[in-house]
Amino acid sequence: MIFGPCYHEKVISSETPKSAHDGYRFDRFEVWPRNGLLLRDQKRIRIEELPLQLLLVLLESPGEVVSKETLRSRLWSDRIFGELDNGLHVAAAKLREALGEKAGAARYIETIRGRGYRFNGKVEPVSNSASAKAPDIVASNAGAALDSAPPDISELPSRQESIQAEVRARVHPRRVGALSLLLLFVVTAAALFFYRHQRSPLVSGSDEVVLGGFTNDSGDDSYNGLGHAFRVKLEESPYLNLMPGQNLLQLVPEPASASLRQLLKGCASLGGKVLITGAIMARPPGYEITTAARNCADGSLLTSQTAKAGSRETVLAALDQATDQLRKRLGEPGASLERFNVPLAQATTSSLAALRAFTLGEEKRANGQEFEAIHDYKLAVDLDPQFALAYARLGTIYSNAAEMTQSSFYYQKAFDLREHTTDRERLYIAAHYYSISGQIRRTIEAYELWRSLYPRDSSPYGNLAIQYLDLGQPEKAASVARTAAQLDAASSLSQATLARVYLETGEQGQLRTLCSNAQGRKGDSAMLHASCFLLAFLQNDEAAMEAQIRWSRGNTAESELLDDVAWVAMYQGKLNSGRRLFAQARRAALAQGFSELAATVDVDEATLEAEFGYAREAHTLSLDALRLAPDNVNIQALAALALGRSGDTALAESTAAKAAAQAPLDTILNDAELPSIQAAIQMQKGDPQAAIQALERARPYDACSALALAPAYYRGLAYQNAGHTDKAAAEYRSVLEHRAMVPDSPYIPLAALQLSRALRRLGDSAGAAKAEREVEEAWLHADPDFLPLRQYQSNHSELSRAPQNR
Repeated sequence: MIFGPCYHEKVISSETPKSAHDGYRFDRFEVWPRNGLLLRDQKRIRIEELPLQLLLVLLESPGEVVSKETLRSRLWSDRIFGELDNGLHVAAAKLREALGEKAGAARYIETIRGRGYRFNGKVEPVSNSASAKAPDIVASNAGAALDSAPPDISELPSRQESIQAEVRARVHPRRVGALSLLLLFVVTAAALFFYRHQRSPLVSGSDEVVLGGFTNDSGDDSYNGLGHAFRVKLEESPYLNLMPGQNLLQLVPEPASASLRQLLKGCASLGGKVLITGAIMARPPGYEITTAARNCADGSLLTSQTAKAGSRETVLAALDQATDQLRKRLGEPGASLERFNVPLAQATTSSLAALRAFTLGEEKRANGQEFEAIHDYKLAVDLDPQFALAYARLGTIYSNAAEMTQSSFYYQKAFDLREHTTDRERLYIAAHYYSISGQIRRTIEAYELWRSLYPRDSSPYGNLAIQYLDLGQPEKAASVARTAAQLDAASSLSQATLARVYLETGEQGQLRTLCSNAQGRKGDSAMLHASCFLLAFLQNDEAAMEAQIRWSRGNTAESELLDDVAWVAMYQGKLNSGRRLFAQARRAALAQGFSELAATVDVDEATLEAEFGYAREAHTLSLDALRLAPDNVNIQALAALALGRSGDTALAESTAAKAAAQAPLDTILNDAELPSIQAAIQMQKGDPQAAIQALERARPYDACSALALAPAYYRGLAYQNAGHTDKAAAEYRSVLEHRAMVPDSPYIPLAALQLSRALRRLGDSAGAAKAEREVEEAWLHADPDFLPLRQYQSNHSELSRAPQNR
């Protein structure tokens, strides 16, 4: 089993801060915190959670400057790390938008440069009275709050004065006044219509926007990477509600070469309101960039923006200009455009060749060819060593392949260059960097900030779900995993995460449906197929298990799935089959050049060999793993655990110390794995009390997937050796109660075996018999010489021959 990192961190809720009052009134507005309502003239105004929180904090102290530090503490409970300060800016921009304020002409929300924000206006708190009840809301168009104010009539064209004079000269004086008023009305209405048409937003923040293709009509293939740059520029906007790119790809596989009719049909099928496209054309001596937005329903052109590039060197700048104009015309507020507007040459790369290589990697990755994309991303960073996002993609791929040393190297490079990216990409880089270095608090902070700034982006939700799953908290993972799947149903990560949630929460029917839908689909991840394999294992469906194994053959994820298949074989006591499968997984990893993945396979097998009593094999495999991955902290920790369990306490201690020195900030290593290693060593030394004491630190991580339920099992052994049989039984029961977290964990049948012995000592024959049936069921098809089975049969025979009390 390829373990991922596990985390245990109390995440502070982002609920609306508690207010000292039931509500507030100012001018034409009312705010009701308990209901999460912002009203204007008794009509509800659409506002997101974070801007509403900001307004409530400011309303508590009207006329006073509230510092940025105070606002960060109140809104995020000190969870935000320093370099990502844009949360306040975007919240303030969205709050001003909801209140109908214009950029540079704030009436209520004033920015105090370098200090914070201040609410200007008279505020009436509402508390503890009948009037404190939130009124019934009349449904209204939230966009009404964003309507632009009409222009000053004095600014209309003075042409009307000359027209009026001409009319007075030709028309009877008694009709002059009436005609003048009529003409004034017509001119004013026409000007006002034109003004509103030009200034009113074409889309609201909730309208679904589909990004179609970016067409290269220049005749130069080096511009084929501009489509990715176009998407980066649009994804940077927190205002636009862009649908995930995978959704359109399922309907239109090649958007860049598809016809407009095909794109509009796909947009309409997805329920989109607006289709955005782009193109580059040769216009000697330079180029012309065009961006356009069309109504998905009828194909009518809503707006088109054009920018010219005088040379190859200014193409990216022209794309910047045309896209910025498009965002503005679609309705994005000026404050948002100003804040979220990193030049493309900085956000991506100034090298068109590097951009094209990166785009090829993105296309392969989107089609499930993640490992095949490595070459393209490496070419991208060779062409532009400052390409931060390309380094981050390499870090992600190597992390998924359990190549943690290379992953750490590339994430470090990306993190060092993170200022050369958009805010969204910076959050992606920061979250993954903190995750690979084991900094739990900062990892969760980054994902929480990411989803607060980009609430319609599925990525932070899916990654948060994985954190909670690794923590052993599937119920908490379920809500964010479902949100991720709703936001991006086509994402392989969303589907794989949801599959694991279904597995760990026991929703086997839902998982079965998901696995059936995944048959033959491109881009599925190994995590999804591993969940489907474990479902088939739990349901004793040999044909379904074989189907998942067939999927992996010749696949770049073959080694990962074979490792899972080997775990199941060992769980069942099929020792020889398990060893053969581990060997196949090891060879597959090495054939792909993934030595650390091969080392992971080695320590997985070493752990199982040690727990089942094969000390010599465990020792050899641990040394092999350390040779293949001498600098991998995860390998060092798991090898130390296997060495401790197999009796080489000196090498276990030195290996664990090396891991601790390399990763002092890694929470799971220092608070879960090292205590488990220390407990294994102390039990070998015959000091169960010291083992119990060491394991108390690991108790919050008992269900953590990285340790496969080992801490509770070790604690049970220690209590049993210390003579606390009742406490030992409770720990063994805990292992069995959490079996859904790691269904193929070897500690499940081993805990059932130890529980049966403990219950017999406690005089619970019925409970002991039940536990024994579970052992026999697990090892029904075990090899005859499987050591734990032979020991169980021997003990059982002795019990059956023992005289019974009458």
